[in-house]
Amino acid sequence: MESAQERTDPYSDLHQTASRAANFLRRVSDGVLEQMANGEWDEKLSRDDARYLSGLIDAMFEKVRHTRETAGILWGGHRPVEGDMGFRSLLETRLPLNRKERYYTGTVLPMLIASDGFRHLNRFMDLCGLGVGTTMTHGLVGNQKIQFFTEYSFLESCFTDRDRDRFPNAPTEGDTPDVLIAGDDWLLAVEAKMFHNPNAQALNTQMERQRVIVDYLREQFVIPPERVAHVLLLPSDFHPGELHSPVVTWEAVLEEYRVVGPAYWVGVLEAALSRYEDLVSRSPTFGSNADGKMLGSDILAGHADGSLTVITYDTGQSTRARAAGLKVNKLSHDLGQEPGA
Repeated sequence: MESAQERTDPYSDLHQTASRAANFLRRVSDGVLEQMANGEWDEKLSRDDARYLSGLIDAMFEKVRHTRETAGILWGGHRPVEGDMGFRSLLETRLPLNRKERYYTGTVLPMLIASDGFRHLNRFMDLCGLGVGTTMTHGLVGNQKIQFFTEYSFLESCFTDRDRDRFPNAPTEGDTPDVLIAGDDWLLAVEAKMFHNPNAQALNTQMERQRVIVDYLREQFVIPPERVAHVLLLPSDFHPGELHSPVVTWEAVLEEYRVVGPAYWVGVLEAALSRYEDLVSRSPTFGSNADGKMLGSDILAGHADGSLTVITYDTGQSTRARAAGLKVNKLSHDLGQEPGA
């Protein structure tokens, strides 16, 4: 399917945006900024307002400077190769990299795809096969007709009587995806994994449970099926088996936002992907006793998506937990008994 970006002439877009920016920057530099630099605004501003404007102008200057630098790199036939090296160097001497899935879905991904007032959200939408126009004028004003939710529970959010009335016969079960982005007539649901590696059956089951909510929302808002996307976001090195849902890779997101995304968050994602083999969860499939090496967070994540069943039982001395599903005789092993004894 042709993406929204491919339906426009990039050179024509560049000519128009460059002309508009040049005219505006000339007006700003010769007018407002010069007045501020000469102190003509001092009597009109409180000290707090002066600090606000100073911060905004400094951010504008850095954005213009960075854009000019990036333009020179692209004009020379190159592309930025690596993200923020400051962050990556700190991983060797300071805190280790965060392995939690929700950090990447609730922080890293939004910082990339929602940056600059959602100006570049359309790139992610195209990756997900949902070619809808999401670019808006004056995006930093906050006028987007978009709902952007992470770690969102639809059932928990239907809390007030008014909301429960607006959503009659809402499903009482079903999972909500990691990321839910809704427009006027479109809906995108994303289930993401970074270092947790459930098998294909568990992922397919999880997506089926989520589809209960996605289908309900589509029907409630009367959204055409072709305007709804429900995708998996996975590392390219993760091969769980046959999946029944479209897959977008984190590497594709990285490449799509390498130039336009904030360099710091590009660096975070790049660092995570470069360390994938070292940080990926130790699945029981890697060895008969590998589940003994799993972190508690991995066991909880596996229980949540259905790839592990956690059984708790009392040995007489302490309560223990066992990740079950591969060998049913592991319970006997923990109890110090042979199967059938």
